[in-house]
Amino acid sequence: MIHSSMKTGAAMLALGLASPLNAQTNPMTPIPIPAQVAAKEAVAQLPDTRLWYWDTGGSGVPIVLVHPASGSGLIWGYQQPVFAKAGYRVIAYSRRSYYRSDPIARDNPGVASEDLQQLVEFLAKSLVDDPDGVQVHTLDRDQSTVFELEVAASDLGKVIGRQGRTARAMRTVLGAAGQKQRRRYILDILD
Repeated sequence: MIHSSMKTGAAMLALGLASPLNAQTNPMTPIPIPAQVAAKEAVAQLPDTRLWYWDTGGSGVPIVLVHPASGSGLIWGYQQPVFAKAGYRVIAYSRRSYYRSDPIARDNPGVASEDLQQLVEFLAKSLVDDPDGVQVHTLDRDQSTVFELEVAASDLGKVIGRQGRTARAMRTVLGAAGQKQRRRYILDILD
């Protein structure tokens, strides 16, 4: 007796809904990485380290991609073109000791929340007209860290973005980083 899934497969082949080639395709065959949108690569000089990053630029809502401990800022080859073509400004960086970022110094290992604070400040300065007016203060609590972002009054709209999109994107990045570290990161934009 023929098994019902074999009957279904034979019927699909007869109707042209399936291909014998598809049935033989190896599911482990890598999917080619799509063509990337042009991005500027640079190193963000933070007070006590240097972090490598890439940035597609543009005026879209920024998305910052944070890699896990098993990757680097290079792992976003499939996501970058999709987000960029959808109109987002896409940014990714390598954490300390990962691709082109400074290694972790044994005498000064740094703290991920401090690097995040400095990266928020770096990104905010890239959005505003008055980068000298950007300040980020941190308030540590039991299970959370609050980043207070202060900018010149004339730049407030630039860090909030249309309908709050830029601020929401920065908060999303902080939330994702917090999940990895089991800590809640909160962004308050002071006016």
